[in-house]
Amino acid sequence: ARDLIDVLRLVPGIDFGMDVEGVVGIGMRGNWAHEGKVLLLLDGQEMNEILYATTQFGNHFAIDQIKKIEVIRGPGSAIYGGYAEYGVINIVTRQGGDINGVMASIIHGQTTKDFMRDNISLSAGKKMGDFEWSVAGMIGQGQRSNQTYTDVHGDSYSLNGNSNLNPAYVNVGASYKGLSFRAIGDFYHMTIRDGYDAILPMTVNQNFNSMYYELKYLWKVNKKLTITPKLNYKNQAPWNTPVGDTGAYLKSASRSTANVTASYNPTRKINVVFGGEIYRDLALDKLPGDTFYNGKTSVSFYNYAFFVQGLLKTRLVNIILGARYDKHNVYGDAFVPRVGLTKKFIRFHFKALYSNSFRAPAIENIEYSGANGIHPEHTQ
Repeated sequence: ARDLIDVLRLVPGIDFGMDVEGVVGIGMRGNWAHEGKVLLLLDGQEMNEILYATTQFGNHFAIDQIKKIEVIRGPGSAIYGGYAEYGVINIVTRQGGDINGVMASIIHGQTTKDFMRDNISLSAGKKMGDFEWSVAGMIGQGQRSNQTYTDVHGDSYSLNGNSNLNPAYVNVGASYKGLSFRAIGDFYHMTIRDGYDAILPMTVNQNFNSMYYELKYLWKVNKKLTITPKLNYKNQAPWNTPVGDTGAYLKSASRSTANVTASYNPTRKINVVFGGEIYRDLALDKLPGDTFYNGKTSVSFYNYAFFVQGLLKTRLVNIILGARYDKHNVYGDAFVPRVGLTKKFIRFHFKALYSNSFRAPAIENIEYSGANGIHPEHTQ
């Protein structure tokens, strides 16, 4: 595998397609899921940008730094919220104890016409008793393709030299006993000539820059109860384009989240997970003369949520019951229950699941919703 796209295509039901402005997004079980319908987590951080809720694929993440990838091929809203309507992808990178020293790698890809990627990644980490630390980084340059792109109007141009995918990334983590801290910087730079529907007259730059921070404490109250409070902050400037077929785009957004999750095991056969969270979004428009729908250069929202999920193991079947309730100050509320029956008999596995899930409107969905407002999208 050269890329995260190659890895995820090994999972049945996952594939990728073209969005706009050179961006490739994800699909799940035949449904277009690019705009906030699959949650992408990297070491616990929500990578979806909060203006349109999208994720961007192609020479973006260093796969040699990944320890494992966990995938929920189905609704995950009951626990994970409004970006998990169709599924959840959880990427876990190598931590200090996995690296235990220094690791470096170089990848080069070449076609008959030009290079396709040149990436360098470096990781270092160590586990010393209760203290563990890791630092990982990657920088590179690549291209989407060397083929010809044709728009819906029949106009064409060569992607070779016009579809740069240049990543720069750093991931720092440290933990001591139950206390952990993580900071991720993700700077993804592209060059594009395809706009929303028509080819642009010249190649333009497009940037996706994000910073993520997390402070978490795993509090083991006793052998049965664990409580995990955490604080998250992310600041993003996605789709940053100085010019385009619909004008320049220079907006940024941040999300501050406080979450408390508890896990309780009254017996070996019963587990209950429950908790709540609240977040606040703030968006800024930095383009001179531009404002949001409120007539100002900034807009803010808040959301709170409560969730619970129980697991009961019996000889015949494992029973899972869960639900989540979200309340947003603009688009209202969403309630999503789920029930599951699972079991493993020697080498035979079965599961029967029913879930409600929802996709929470992102900041720009609210911006363009008009006088009638907007509500979450629901899936059963």
